[in-house]
Amino acid sequence: VPQQQQQQSLRAPALFHLPTGATKPLGWLKTELELQGSGLSGQLPYFWHYLNQSAWTGSPKGEALQQFVPYYLNGLFPLSYQIEDANIKSLRYFFADYILNTSTTWLGPDIPMSNSQKDAENYWTKYLAVEAFQSLAEADKGFESRVIPVLLKHFQSFHQQMKMKLPNFNISRWGMARYSDGIAGIIWMIDKGYGTSPDSAFLWDLLYMIRNESDSVMSQADHSWENWYASMGDPFKSPPGPDNTGTIHLLRHGVDIGQAIKTGALWSRVSGSQDDFFNPQKAVEWAEAYLHMSDGMYFADEEVQGQHTPSRGTETCSVVETMFSLRTAYEITGNISFMDRLERLAFNALPAALF
Repeated sequence: VPQQQQQQSLRAPALFHLPTGATKPLGWLKTELELQGSGLSGQLPYFWHYLNQSAWTGSPKGEALQQFVPYYLNGLFPLSYQIEDANIKSLRYFFADYILNTSTTWLGPDIPMSNSQKDAENYWTKYLAVEAFQSLAEADKGFESRVIPVLLKHFQSFHQQMKMKLPNFNISRWGMARYSDGIAGIIWMIDKGYGTSPDSAFLWDLLYMIRNESDSVMSQADHSWENWYASMGDPFKSPPGPDNTGTIHLLRHGVDIGQAIKTGALWSRVSGSQDDFFNPQKAVEWAEAYLHMSDGMYFADEEVQGQHTPSRGTETCSVVETMFSLRTAYEITGNISFMDRLERLAFNALPAALF
């Protein structure tokens, strides 16, 4: 049976997703976002070469698939609908128009059909770009009509090249360890009504391919995310063998741990499994048991090292990715404890990381 026929409907989330721009900031938060807009968020593209000399915007000096432009757009696009700032809106149109107008197969630069590429040229950075453009489509109907066709072609290219193993999905180590973001983008498309017609049914197959290949490689190296959390696997235990591929490092990487917290919740919408549904709670309990910090985070200075590390903290990326995972888990499960912890991070860990 083709994989896309294994499941043809998603389990409904507990809560409706509010689209980007549905809420507006007031008071202190509005002031903070306006400062953000007039600060680095509004100025980085004018002097930082990773943004103004990027292949994402056609610069011949830029390496093709670096993550900097997609990460930047994940902040820029939502911000541009939260505040009134002419420069921020101008940057939104510059990046969105260029990328949408030049995307013919993949969203943004093509992934070469080769297995001899650099680590930077992988599937992972595409997850980030998809998230950014999906938020743009949510906020602006004018963009939605342009974004959806590009995303369909993008996922079709993803599906075709994964089947051909050009490049092999294993080359994209970050794409494997952070696959929850990849399936989140596909689930968004299915929620929009795609995946049911013959020309979009491949979305289901792609979902299973990403999930199965990622879990298989990670389990062979050490553990899959959900199994680790559910079994309360010891992050300080020596790995079973040498880390020849770098996979074990990624499975102890602080940012990856935060991103993976939402994996079970997302997959429960595909599988309908209660084990998947409750796995984010297991993940939070796992982090509390082994890596507790008083601000609601877990310690992982780049990666988890040493059981007694009071001088170690965690990086900003881990904080914001954990916040995103908790928001996603709350939306799907309705478990208010995820929002309680998210609030704790927002008012403690995040300011400490930024300021």
